[in-house]
Amino acid sequence: MPDYSAVAYTLPPPPSLTGPLQPNDALTKVEYLLKDEIKGPESLVVDGDTIYTGVHDGRLLKIVGGKIVKEIRLGDTQRQFGGYEDEIHLGRPLGIRKMEGEKMIIADAYLGVFIADFENGSKQKVFDSKIPLDGEVAMFLNDIDLISNDEIVFTDSSLLYARKDSMRDILGARGTGRAIYHRISTGESKVLMRGLHFANGIQVALAGVRCAGKSNGLERLAKSPKLRQILPNHFLREVLPSLAPKETIVVEIDLNGKIVSSLHDEKGEKMKDISQISDSGEYLYFGSFKAPYKARLKKDLI
Repeated sequence: MPDYSAVAYTLPPPPSLTGPLQPNDALTKVEYLLKDEIKGPESLVVDGDTIYTGVHDGRLLKIVGGKIVKEIRLGDTQRQFGGYEDEIHLGRPLGIRKMEGEKMIIADAYLGVFIADFENGSKQKVFDSKIPLDGEVAMFLNDIDLISNDEIVFTDSSLLYARKDSMRDILGARGTGRAIYHRISTGESKVLMRGLHFANGIQVALAGVRCAGKSNGLERLAKSPKLRQILPNHFLREVLPSLAPKETIVVEIDLNGKIVSSLHDEKGEKMKDISQISDSGEYLYFGSFKAPYKARLKKDLI
């Protein structure tokens, strides 16, 4: 197990909940889709009445009219999902973006980057996590975006821990995350950014590539490396995250980082653990890394 690096860090004061951050009840008006039929639809592609997503048991899903109509598996097709330890075999599809037609490009946390075609059910690996880049193997691919249908960027959240042990990376304060560029036609890859703390979401904008990391209210544990070494996996995966504040806030920002608007669930009763928001025009759809549903909010209710 890699050594922990004890780092004390104090978060700056939070902004006041006024103006565009004024509390509201918008997130309490969401409706659930496929409740208890799926778990962890972290990233979404919304195309009219059709949604493409990856879920906790390794499946890529095509959902039409609120019903699962097709699935593709990137990993072991014979193995049954039983828990976190099976992810390394089944895969865990996270970031997903649309290419053309029904072709999707997906970052799988363990297996690499794939193109999956829901029209014919095929899959093609275009980046293998097991092949070192600059002498380092990707441990936790996370989000992905397209520059073009031949050029992609994606995040590798940690060089030390896989997704199933991601809380150890967050508490470890090592900052080993990377943003990676890849050209599909030639297989060329290069690291765009490194030394990131839990490199998470990534988005191609007019001004270039923007990458988001993760921070939380658990930084006080960074002062106790011995404590972190003995924490059992169950505590790290289930108990510790439950200590986070209950309130859920979605913040819209412009390309300059200015807060434009926000959506709230002050008690976290209806929405929590949001990982992505997709705008279909009529609805906002919410992805989550652990929720047992997809959620959507009719925009005229905001």
